[in-house]
Amino acid sequence: MEETIGIDIGLNDCYVGVWRNSSVDICINEVGNYATPFMISFKGKDIYVGVAAHNELERNPKNTIYGIRKLIGKKFNDSGVQNFMKTVPYKIEKDSNNEKINVIVENNGEIKKYYPEDFYWMILQKLKEYAENFRGVEVRNVVLTIPTYFNKNQIELIKNICEDVGFKDIKIIYEPIAACIAYNFNLNNKRNILVFSMDSNELDITILKLENRDFKILGTSHDNFGEDDFIDKLLQYTINDFKESTDIDISNNKRAIKRLRRECESAINGLRKTSEYTIDIDQLMGDEDYFKDITQSTFKSSCLNLFDNCIIHIENALNNSKLNKFDIDNIIFARGSLYFPLLRETVQNFFEGKEIWQSLNSLEIYAYGATLYGNIIKNKLSLGIDKGDNIMEIIIPKNFEIPYENSITFKYYQSSINLKIYEGERKIAKYNKLLGEFPINLSLEEKNEIKVTFKLSIKGILLIEVEENGNYQSFTIEYNINIDEEKVKSIIDEAEKYEKEDEYEIKKILEIEEYKKKVYILEKENKELKENQESLKNQLILEKKTFENTLKRRNYEYEEINRNYRELIKKKKELEEELEKIKSKNKFK
Repeated sequence: MEETIGIDIGLNDCYVGVWRNSSVDICINEVGNYATPFMISFKGKDIYVGVAAHNELERNPKNTIYGIRKLIGKKFNDSGVQNFMKTVPYKIEKDSNNEKINVIVENNGEIKKYYPEDFYWMILQKLKEYAENFRGVEVRNVVLTIPTYFNKNQIELIKNICEDVGFKDIKIIYEPIAACIAYNFNLNNKRNILVFSMDSNELDITILKLENRDFKILGTSHDNFGEDDFIDKLLQYTINDFKESTDIDISNNKRAIKRLRRECESAINGLRKTSEYTIDIDQLMGDEDYFKDITQSTFKSSCLNLFDNCIIHIENALNNSKLNKFDIDNIIFARGSLYFPLLRETVQNFFEGKEIWQSLNSLEIYAYGATLYGNIIKNKLSLGIDKGDNIMEIIIPKNFEIPYENSITFKYYQSSINLKIYEGERKIAKYNKLLGEFPINLSLEEKNEIKVTFKLSIKGILLIEVEENGNYQSFTIEYNINIDEEKVKSIIDEAEKYEKEDEYEIKKILEIEEYKKKVYILEKENKELKENQESLKNQLILEKKTFENTLKRRNYEYEEINRNYRELIKKKKELEEELEKIKSKNKFK
C-alpha cells in the first residue's frame, strides 16, 4: 500500500507527518525543527519559503507574507479581509478583473501580484519535499486538515492546489476530527468530545459526537483572538507599570515597545514552565531600566477578560450543540493552548476538574491525526473463534479499520472448552488458519454464558479476553496484519468456491449441536430428578428415624408410668394393711 502523509497548515506554522513502522513520525525541516513557518518572502530575485522566509520578517516586512489562511478563498470586500489588511505590513488589493484578492510584492525589481492560493502552493510544495526527503520515496497521497469554518468553495480550492502540487489521492478532514483520531477516539464507544484550539490570533472551540466510529460536529465557536492578545494585554500592563514607576510613557516609542513586547512574549513562554519570570531590560527609555517579576497571578489578573472570553466561547459551543458541560466526556487541547497552565486551569475549573487529554504534543496533533487517518489499516481477513462446534464465529469481520474491538456472548453446555482462534473466510473453522488455542475451564453455573472479546491494535497485537460468571482470563497473539494481497484473494476465492459445501456441513453440525443441547438438557433434568429423588428418600429416612425415636421415647415414658403406677398400688396396699392392723389393735382395747 502506497503511504499517505498528513499535513496541517495552521495560521502560523505547518507540520507534516509520515507513516513509518506502523506509527507516525513528524518530519523535520532543514534546520531540524518540526514546525515550519507559513511564510513566503521575496528578496531580490529569490523567493524564500518557510524557515528562510521567517528570517526575513523583521528586515523585509513588506515583502514577507504570512496569515494567508485568513485570505484563502475569500473576496476582497469580505469584512474579515478588510480587518486583516489593517494588521499586516504587506499590501493587499482587489483584483482588477474580479472580486479576488491580490497580494502585492516586489520581486527582482518588479511589482508582482499573487493570489493567496499561490502561497498555499508554495508551502505545500515545501512540505511535500520534507516528507519525501524524510522517507526517501515520492509521495502522492495526502490528508490535509482544515478549520471547521472553511466553506465548500475554500475546500474545493485547497483540493485543486493539492492536485497542482502533484498529489493524486487527496483527503480533507476537519482539524478537531484529526485531533480525536490522534487520540484513537475512533473506536466503537459513544462519547462527546470538546476540542479547544488556540493559535496566535485564532480561537476555535468544537464539540463532536462520536458514535459507531463516525464523528459528527455538533457545535463550534470561533473568534479572531489568541496568544497575541495575551501578549498585548501583558504588554499594556508593563507599559502602565513602567509609567507608574518612572512617570515615562513609552506608548509612542516604537523601539521601546518592540523590546518590551519581545520580553512579554518571553515572559509568557517562561510562565508555561515556571511560576515566575523576570523582565529585565537595560535602558528601556533613556537611562531608565525596567525590572519586573511577572508571576502567574500577575499574568492572570492582566488577562482576566481573555480567560473569561475563552469560557464564553465554550458556553457558546455547548449551546450550539444543545449540551451542557456535564455531557462532555473528553477534552482535547490543540496547538499552543495546551502549554498555557492558567488556560488549562481555567477550562478544567469550568468543567469541575475533568481531565484534559495531553499525552500528545498539541502543536503536532492535527498532523499526527491526519497521518493516522491517511494510513488507517484494515484487517484483510476475518478473525473469529471455534466455540467447540467447528463453526467459524466471526468477531472481527474483514476490512474493518484497526484499532478495532468487538465481543460476542454465547451459551455453553460442557464443563470446559478449547477456545480456538482462527483467521480466514471459510464458514467451517478447521479450514481456516489456526492462530492459537486456549483451554477454558467453565463453572457450569445456571447462567452458563461466556463472553469473548477481541481487541486488535494497529501494531498487530490481538488481545483475547474471556469472561464467564465473573471469572476473567486473557491471552495475547501477535498477528500479522500485512498479509500479501494475492494470498488474501486466494483465501476469499476458496471461501466462495466451497460456500455451499460449508453451509451443508454447518447444517449437519447444527443438527448435531441441537441434539447435544437436548441431551444436555435431558441429562440435566434427569440429574435434577435423581437429586430430587435422593433428597426425598433422605427426607423419608429422616422422618422415619424421627418417628421411631419418638415412638421409642413414648414407649419408655409409658413403661415408666406403669412402673410408677404399680409402685403406687403396692404402696397403697401396704398402707391399707398397716391401717387395718392399727384399727384391729384399737378394737380389742
